[in-house]
Amino acid sequence: MRERGRKHRDRRASARPPLARSVAALCLLGLLSPLTAANANASIVNIEASRPSLDKERTNGVSGSLSVDLSFNAGNVNTLNLGPRGAFNYIHNRHSVYTLADYRLAAKTDPKSGGTLSQLGDADSRFLHRGLGHLRYSYEIMKSVFGEAYVQASADEIILLRSRLLLGAGPRLTVYDDRYFGAYLGLSYYAERENLDAEDFLAQPTGDGNLNWWHRISTYLTLRLRPTEQLLLTSITYVQPRVDFLPDLYVLNENVLELAISEHLALRLTMTIRFDSAPPTYCTAKPEDRLGGECPQDDIYTVRAVDIGLTNALTVNF
Repeated sequence: MRERGRKHRDRRASARPPLARSVAALCLLGLLSPLTAANANASIVNIEASRPSLDKERTNGVSGSLSVDLSFNAGNVNTLNLGPRGAFNYIHNRHSVYTLADYRLAAKTDPKSGGTLSQLGDADSRFLHRGLGHLRYSYEIMKSVFGEAYVQASADEIILLRSRLLLGAGPRLTVYDDRYFGAYLGLSYYAERENLDAEDFLAQPTGDGNLNWWHRISTYLTLRLRPTEQLLLTSITYVQPRVDFLPDLYVLNENVLELAISEHLALRLTMTIRFDSAPPTYCTAKPEDRLGGECPQDDIYTVRAVDIGLTNALTVNF
């Protein structure tokens, strides 16, 4: 009888995370939120929040999510974004494939030209498109150590980005992982081709014209906490310096709260802070207003280094 009681207590203890561990993890999530940023022009795409990472999440087979996202941004421009987002994951023993596709239709007003937040819903607001695709392959080299390779393509009319292509690879380390909390470190190298709108582009502090090849090191820390079956908290911080000029830096901090409504339906709230140490400068004047091809002084606009975004999404998980 005593042995049976001990087993029962052991099962109850293993069914919930230790209080100290949960508190420590939540403190880390909170402390990381204000630490970082990466601007509207940065190339960072966060796939960490969509990939199965915790020990009980990594099972062989197919998983993923489909969502309709509604987001608001204030910073370089005021934008209201609406669009679909999909993630697809496949795991088979040591092999994993992760994909992410995202499209946004955005209403935009420009604070520099006197545009206000209240004008976002007006019929004469400018509507723009943005989209991206990301594909990543991961192989478990040994316990807790993974090798990864990825490719990404994106375009964004909001920040006058005609196209961005990148290709990278590197290791990913599981620092700690159990049923409730995980910490992961990543390090990779990637080459990036960035093509900005030539008609409106004026300058970029560390670039050479509107078309550039960048070589960067990408480092990231992911913290993932699931205190209950219904609640998932994820905090990701990326830091991406340029290989040949370290002060040229992208940084991203993204914090995601996902609350399950049912087995396959969830609400997701995401707060994103972006920073770019060397944002480009554009001309906001119409071509016909540029006398002699010169941009009027009042229409020269340098993209702000910091952007903050909030996204609400209704997500279907499978």
